[in-house]
Amino acid sequence: TTRHTPFFLMYGREARLPIDVSLRQNASEDPQVEEVLERVQKCREDVQKIISGTQKKHKQRFDRTRRHVEFELGDQVMVWTPIRKKGRSTKLLHRWYGPYQVEAKLSDVNYVILVTKGKKPPFQDTIHVSRLKRYYPRTL
Repeated sequence: TTRHTPFFLMYGREARLPIDVSLRQNASEDPQVEEVLERVQKCREDVQKIISGTQKKHKQRFDRTRRHVEFELGDQVMVWTPIRKKGRSTKLLHRWYGPYQVEAKLSDVNYVILVTKGKKPPFQDTIHVSRLKRYYPRTL
């Protein structure tokens, strides 16, 4: 969390609710404009530090279980596609489809694959690496 309310970060003071006005709470005069601006700037810097620290922790936690996978052009891959069908248990449905061929590598995490389905003409699709796994053909 940022340890401050969004209203405080935006306006440099806590919000005055109708109940506060009726009970004459928070009736003190607002501080000078420069003082408010300094407080808001300090709070925003604190919030940026807190957010960047939290992002680093989340990245470390994510990277602990992430597996590094790279595919070469021409590799055969399976694509994870979660499909739900009415009246069917998801436990029994196919989740991995393929094999498809890797056509290009767009970035470290995105690949272009050549999708061939039945009699339809093949087309290219961009897939994130987290939805791909290497295909190993069966050997008898």
